[in-house]
Amino acid sequence: MVMVAALAACQPTPASPTPDSRLAQVTAAPGHISTLIARLTERSASPTSPPRTDTPSPTASPSVTAIPLPLDAPVVVAVPLEEAEREVLSWLDPAREPRLEWSAYVRREALVRAGVADLYDLRTPFALDGLPLDGTHDPLLLVLASTQGMDPYFDLGADGAYGRHPRYSGPAALAPERLTVLGAFDALNGEVVASVVVQGGLRLFDDTPIYRLLPTAVAHFDPSSRRWPTATRVVTPGPWPTSLGPTMTPTASPTAVPSSAAITRETLPTALHPTFKAYGFAPGSSWTWKVNGQSHDVVWWSYVMTETIEAAWMEDGLAVLRSHIEARMTMDGDPLALSALSPALPSYGSDTEEPYGLGDAYYFISPVLIAGSRKGLERVSGWQRYRSNRALPQVGFALPTYHSLSPDASDVSPLVGAGDPTTVQLPAGTFDDCRNLQVVGGAGSGSERWLCPGVGVVQYGFSVCYGVLCSAEVATLIRYHIADLPER
Repeated sequence: MVMVAALAACQPTPASPTPDSRLAQVTAAPGHISTLIARLTERSASPTSPPRTDTPSPTASPSVTAIPLPLDAPVVVAVPLEEAEREVLSWLDPAREPRLEWSAYVRREALVRAGVADLYDLRTPFALDGLPLDGTHDPLLLVLASTQGMDPYFDLGADGAYGRHPRYSGPAALAPERLTVLGAFDALNGEVVASVVVQGGLRLFDDTPIYRLLPTAVAHFDPSSRRWPTATRVVTPGPWPTSLGPTMTPTASPTAVPSSAAITRETLPTALHPTFKAYGFAPGSSWTWKVNGQSHDVVWWSYVMTETIEAAWMEDGLAVLRSHIEARMTMDGDPLALSALSPALPSYGSDTEEPYGLGDAYYFISPVLIAGSRKGLERVSGWQRYRSNRALPQVGFALPTYHSLSPDASDVSPLVGAGDPTTVQLPAGTFDDCRNLQVVGGAGSGSERWLCPGVGVVQYGFSVCYGVLCSAEVATLIRYHIADLPER
């Protein structure tokens, strides 16, 4: 027995198995679009961004993930190119000359070799969280489409609070250069796994050659192999906003205006006459704007908004107006695209002229400032009083202190600028002596409105940026009616 044990101890140790390079996990190269500009500078603009809770496409089987096939190996696809092309074009505003540039089936391994490690879906509120390539089926369906971009009018870096950059393109708000959007789809179930701008907008580099030069997959189309996502994103119902500014919330005011308080020419304080004349403030006045918006240059929408002044009265030394807002969709962008700026929104259908939103807004007017609430007016007045560097420009009428097209009770911004008188040409007409009024708020948002005396706001722009990602809305007056205050 001792000899058997000794012989067993003398047996050579089995050699360790040699790793099979075919089974090695694919190593992702440095990130996509410089890992989305270093994940938007480590989420500096949104340090508390919520974790991604949506479920991506079903994880590929271990055999697909572990053993990458040769790039020239045939692969099965179940989603036709035309379906994905239509989807990407539907994100873009048809008024901005969108067009298809390129589409193809591409192997994941080809993307990895090209330096793409993560995919970003900027249509969602989880835009800062990249989806690793190994979390998708193989291959992917890629689409490049281009469109004219948006000039949101406001440029914090170039203009500050005053002055206009010469490149701005006027009332159509068309950027002078085109931008290109990449849409990436799971080729087996059609789920969108990426939507990002790869050229134009605020981007400094053109990444379109990376995709155009990718080797295309040898694809075998088999619609019977189509799979379906195991989970879908849940959209929480909520009200549609009338702008990218805060959602309107009614301010406590009388539901019925006492006849003794109703504003007439005779009872309107002299100090408020220039403001009421400049803005066209009077019950019965109305304005209709065509509004265009975009989220991160990827998804676009448009609607027509009408505002009508319903009542005007004096309340504790201030003029108060109640206006009614109605808006109807003309292009319904993906509601999830808006959720980065407002609560998740429901979809009202794909038909044009669908209901978008309605509600009331209130103007609280002093001789120098206009706000959406009495508290907001007092707050801004306090800022102006104790901070001399925020002195108001002298223009002869009250100035807005809110970003949205119509006032909002919770929207208060103290910095206001006003440009020199200028002429504005719009579909609604040509207007002279118009002032460019500017409001700055926070670290990356600003708004502008062009006020033309006797007509009111004829043009408007708003933009907000999170790092290199920006969203914006612009509005152009298409018709209006200015009423007169009653004599007495």
